[in-house]
Amino acid sequence: MKDKEIILCIDCVPIFANLNEEDKQEILKFSKHKQYKKGSFIYVTGDKINSLNIIHRGSVKIIRYTLDGKEQVIRVLKEGDFFGENAFFKEISATSYVEVLEDSVICELEGNAFLEAISNKPVIATNMLLELSKRMRNLEDLLVFSNYKKAEEKMAKYFLDNLIGDRVIFNTTKKNISAHLGITPETFSRRLNMFIEEGNIKKISNREIKILNISYFEELIVI
Repeated sequence: MKDKEIILCIDCVPIFANLNEEDKQEILKFSKHKQYKKGSFIYVTGDKINSLNIIHRGSVKIIRYTLDGKEQVIRVLKEGDFFGENAFFKEISATSYVEVLEDSVICELEGNAFLEAISNKPVIATNMLLELSKRMRNLEDLLVFSNYKKAEEKMAKYFLDNLIGDRVIFNTTKKNISAHLGITPETFSRRLNMFIEEGNIKKISNREIKILNISYFEELIVI
């Protein structure tokens, strides 16, 4: 892949915001791009990893499996997102799966070199901490979801967490959202239709809904 394309990859990553051209060229020295097909795995549980991976094009999902074999989606990542941050300081064994959702190009940064870049560029470390704090909140949300037993309660929490104005936009498939919530896609669809029939939401498109009765969903998640 051409250096110009790798620079474009760096430009689209929030953790590299505010870097000058010289800094970008420094990161370029230990960057390489890999292409992955839809349905393939970048790594699986037990694989040795020691690099930071940035999505240049495409999308992936981070997943784990419960003891009874059910898939749980930890995160869905798109262009500009990154994963593998746990391998900054030393090589580790993966504890999750990274599955490619569409043909993707991944920018791989070697761990030790990236760690050195962070030590010399405080702005990168600051941006990284901000992003990691968001991920901690996402993990906390997963724990909160486990407190809700009913599908409608889990969906209500998801709607409220992703509300923009009075709209919720599904940035990934309903299958992935269902796995994240710990329910089946069929249950998700049935409850969604129930919310529509009851007049609590309005379907705008397959990927967007409008919340008509926010108090209804707020009451559902009171534990």
